[in-house]
Amino acid sequence: MLQRIPIHGYVSKCVISGPKCSDCEHLIYCVKTPEEGFVNHQISYCNNTLSEYCSVQDGGCVSDIKVCKIFGLQELDCQGAGKFPDPYDCTAYHLCTMRSDGSYTSVRTNCPDHRAFDPLSGTCRFKSNHRVCLESPVPKCVKPLQSDALKENRNMYYVCIKTKDDLIPLLYKCHPGQEYENNACVEYTSFTCTMKGRFKDSQNCYKYYDCHSDLSYVHKMCRPGSYFEEKDGICVKGTCYKN
Repeated sequence: MLQRIPIHGYVSKCVISGPKCSDCEHLIYCVKTPEEGFVNHQISYCNNTLSEYCSVQDGGCVSDIKVCKIFGLQELDCQGAGKFPDPYDCTAYHLCTMRSDGSYTSVRTNCPDHRAFDPLSGTCRFKSNHRVCLESPVPKCVKPLQSDALKENRNMYYVCIKTKDDLIPLLYKCHPGQEYENNACVEYTSFTCTMKGRFKDSQNCYKYYDCHSDLSYVHKMCRPGSYFEEKDGICVKGTCYKN
């Protein structure tokens, strides 16, 4: 079994205790205190001009520039139009548009106020301690052709390809109304109200159906930082995705 190594480098401020790279040059140690919240101590400096790069896994500086991928891409290799999360940086996303020749170009945008990008709503609605920051916006590629849907938006999926130097994920979208499952885009299960009330969206735990007395419904999303709890029929604080 592959050993899972925690990643602490996707945002520019401390969100959990322990070591992290605040950028490609600085290794810091985050300490949580009751008075100040998180404080950080700089414990190592890596001179990029001398081919030294910060690595949490190695506990210092390494010569492999690939460790700096955790700070995101300046340009995404777009496979379609729309907004896509940065595979390595939860606080950024890429807007992909089609050129006149049919190829795609991307523009990187950083989320404001240390917020994180939600690939479902297409907005920076997540806090920096959300799963996409504590783990990764896109699962780490461990083998070629690895593929799955994104946890936060199953309409979007990735396929890992082997390049000359590394394994990288390419991002795709199914057609609207579809989700990625078992290497295929399939239709969402339609929803029908049978009684008045609020009912969970089986495809997305942050959304729910508000059924009216005439059995029509409105598809709603919980506020940022909360998810729908069907037992009580309300949105509650926290996250519904488990590790």
